[in-house]
Amino acid sequence: MRLSLRLLNLSQPKGRKVSQIMYTLVIIDDEEKIVEGIAHLFPWEEIGFQVVGSFTHAAPALDYILNHPVDVVLSDIEMPGMNGLQLCEALQVKEGIHIVFFS
Repeated sequence: MRLSLRLLNLSQPKGRKVSQIMYTLVIIDDEEKIVEGIAHLFPWEEIGFQVVGSFTHAAPALDYILNHPVDVVLSDIEMPGMNGLQLCEALQVKEGIHIVFFS
């Protein structure tokens, strides 16, 4: 998996200087091993991301995202309870969040 800031078309987060740009990332998947693997085995900081949260359920992730600064959400689509598409719909109230789905 190779992500780039250009691919996501991210702008500079508000209130942060160019030399300090670190985009905040939340990872959501109902399988804990997948969440942990994505969060800890991928060199996020080397490409300018800081993992600020990892969740196995969409509802607590939604609560976190609505109450904290988050630039990118990386989410599974199929999850029990609230799925990734429902999460995306609920996040429409907060501007500036980029959502990336995986399956």
